Amino acid sequence: RRSDCKSKLKQIGVALHNYHDVHSAFPAAFYRSAATERSAPGWGWSASILPQMEQTNLFEDLNVTSAALPGSATALTQTSLGIYHCPSATDPVVNARRGDFGKSNYKAVFGDTDPGSNAQIGTGNGLFGPSTAWSFRDITDGSSNTIAIGETYATGTTAPDYRGGIWAGNPTDSRSGGIMRHIGEDANDTVNGADTFGFASLHTGGAQFLFGDGAVRFLSENTNLDTLANMAQRNDGNVVALP
Repeated sequence: RRSDCKSKLKQIGVALHNYHDVHSAFPAAFYRSAATERSAPGWGWSASILPQMEQTNLFEDLNVTSAALPGSATALTQTSLGIYHCPSATDPVVNARRGDFGKSNYKAVFGDTDPGSNAQIGTGNGLFGPSTAWSFRDITDGSSNTIAIGETYATGTTAPDYRGGIWAGNPTDSRSGGIMRHIGEDANDTVNGADTFGFASLHTGGAQFLFGDGAVRFLSENTNLDTLANMAQRNDGNVVALP
């Protein structure tokens, strides 16, 4: 299961690189217009790369390039997409913790600071931010040293109270935690830490992360906080040497 999860993250990495080839940048964590960034829904990175994931028909049916993401789940946004499901994760394919949208066990890294409930355009020191498309040239720490995507899953209401992710995007102004999250800011923001919206998995001892160069690495839940913060940032100048 861990190997299968790694394979899925690698496929996501290929899709992100192919998207970059077409658009000269990675997709934003989610898209909103400047006028409505604090209150309107926005399609997520994982919806943006559907054509690169052999899901062009779904992409067109959703009308991602023109229509707004519905604020409430629809049959289309509840579509079960196996490529976004970790085989070790036991959460249902529809995420009741995230408005009953179709689940994803993978979310983007905003950086090492909390985006808050109303993340601003242009903010974040990671590879993904709201309505902000970073490119390889913006990753001055090097794409092999910078985390792009990490694992997540939803639990019940008992600790650890993980609310998991969804693939469609950010359906309300307070749910960006379903499509992107930070890591490394404080003791809660570690792998399998106490952050309700944080990066976690049901693999023993840690979780898998996709890096900007397309490599997938398993990071221990005991990884040093400063190390996580450095890997979450695209341009802090503190490059972490990894095997």
